[in-house]
Amino acid sequence: MNFTFNHLPIDAVKPLSTTTDKYKFKSTREITNFLESRGFNVWKIKDSRLNKKNLHKQGFQKHIVRLDHDMLKIDDKNRLQITVVNSHDGTTSLKIGLGIYRIVCQNGLVVGKAFEEFSIKHIGQGFYEQIDKALNEVLEVAAKYKELVKSMQTIELNNEQIQSFITKVSMKRLINIENVSEIDYNSYMPKRAEDNKTDLYTVLNVIQEISIRGGLKYKTVEKIEKDGNVIDIFKNRTTRKINSISTDLELNKFIFDTAMEYITKAA
Repeated sequence: MNFTFNHLPIDAVKPLSTTTDKYKFKSTREITNFLESRGFNVWKIKDSRLNKKNLHKQGFQKHIVRLDHDMLKIDDKNRLQITVVNSHDGTTSLKIGLGIYRIVCQNGLVVGKAFEEFSIKHIGQGFYEQIDKALNEVLEVAAKYKELVKSMQTIELNNEQIQSFITKVSMKRLINIENVSEIDYNSYMPKRAEDNKTDLYTVLNVIQEISIRGGLKYKTVEKIEKDGNVIDIFKNRTTRKINSISTDLELNKFIFDTAMEYITKAA
């Protein structure tokens, strides 16, 4: 797959000027070239969106690269991927993790905290040796997660379990929003015929898509005084797409870990 980049962090040739002498610059472009030499293929690249206060970091900010490998295929519609998170502003170590890709909706679910991601600091020698070690361990553990996905596809959830799953993830998604009074569970109604199923893996992907891409409808309540009385004012709201890479990864891991609870109960 070919990509064209203009002033994007993956193509940075030096670090942000505010980094210290201890920071050893490692180009993400060179890292992806190294990974491609090991049989991986770049699938998608995403950069963190910067607010006005951090616009000086444009071209150096945190970014994530997702890569495929033939050994990571689960079936015709699902495959594992490795995720590579890096930045050139001195705020992030190189992190290599494992993710899941579903062709039906092009979701990118990151394997949860049960799988420890590898963190490599920009401080010295042996950088690519550490990457090689991380890759070998990722490929070694991948078989375990292939079987987990297959197990999820065989576990059927009842309505109560689905609602519980939605509630847990919704509360996590809305954790920084004050005065949430009601969640619209219809937000999670399947939008595709392929998703009109109740197995754990399909439910997980439907919940994940709405949570990350936006579209969760909810209400907030505010108490105001009017004519000597305190009344409740309700407002309808809808979540937007998550643009922060850190928030995206954190919520993805939470969703996967929540799904793992249902595997444990079914065992």
